[in-house]
Amino acid sequence: MDAKRFVEINAPVLICVGTKDDVAGDPHIFEPLFNHIRIVDIPDRDHNRTVGDRLYRQAVLDFLAEPL
Repeated sequence: MDAKRFVEINAPVLICVGTKDDVAGDPHIFEPLFNHIRIVDIPDRDHNRTVGDRLYRQAVLDFLAEPL
């Protein structure tokens, strides 16, 4: 997909990445590509341990609770 087309996506986007994740890479490169993006850095978590973190779970619940 052409990166210029990402701005056409109007749905909210949530990206959660552990600060020790060497698989996913830096999620902040996506900030200019989406109109409605929230990026959450999960401290001291790697790729596999991020989804088990309380901060991750709370970020997802908060994101889903927001009105569209």
